[in-house]
Order: sequence, then C-alpha cells, then structure tokens
Amino acid sequence: MATPAVALETPGTSRGPSTARTIGLGAVFISALVFWVLIAVPYLTFNEEFLGRYDLRRGWVVAHVALGTVALLTGPIQLWLGFARRRMALHRTMGIAYMIAVGLGSLAAFRLAVLTDFGWVFGLALAMLGVV
Repeated sequence: MATPAVALETPGTSRGPSTARTIGLGAVFISALVFWVLIAVPYLTFNEEFLGRYDLRRGWVVAHVALGTVALLTGPIQLWLGFARRRMALHRTMGIAYMIAVGLGSLAAFRLAVLTDFGWVFGLALAMLGVV
C-alpha cells in the first residue's frame, strides 16, 4: 500500500519574511539612508569643505563614497528580496552589483589607507576597516 505524498512546509518559505525581519530590515535601511544623507552626500556634491583636505586623493574618495553608496542602498533591498523569495532575478542582479561595489569600494579604501597623511599606524587601522 502506497503512502500518500505529504508536502511539508519549512517555516518561513511559503510566506514572506517575518514581521521581525521586516522591522529589522526597515531599521537597517532607514539607518543607512540617514548615514548616507548626513555623511556621504557632502562628499558627492564636491563640497570643498569636505573634499579640500583630500586634494590629491579626491578621485579615490569620490570612488569610495560612490561605490559605498551603491552597496549601502542596495544591500538592504537585496536582503529583503532574498528573504521574501520574490523577484529572484532582480535579487541576483542586485547581489552582483552589491559585490562589485563592495570589492571596488574596498580597493579605493585600501588606496586611501596607503595614501594617508597620518602615519602607517592610522593607515593600517583604515586598511583593517576596509577588510571588515
């Protein structure tokens, strides 16, 4: 006698992300947006008050901030799409964009760490932040 097949659901796979995940990702996205507006945007507007001290490294700073912006703003959306198991093609595409932005932004961070005016200890600390 054959046993009927029973589809077992793994918790969280048939529905979207839990309320706690939704609130958590929302908080992460809002925090990222506030950080971006208050800290990163002044560098992207080429404001001399912010970029003046980086005169010879201006391109590296702008590259680091611009690529960090891509990572900062796509990361939470990409996680949301993955948790919700929705629009997986977009999730994968955003994941690739995120990884490229993180990789290239880290290279710019390492270059800035090497070019620092504050000594090798400070440069090493910046490089370690680039690893994290």
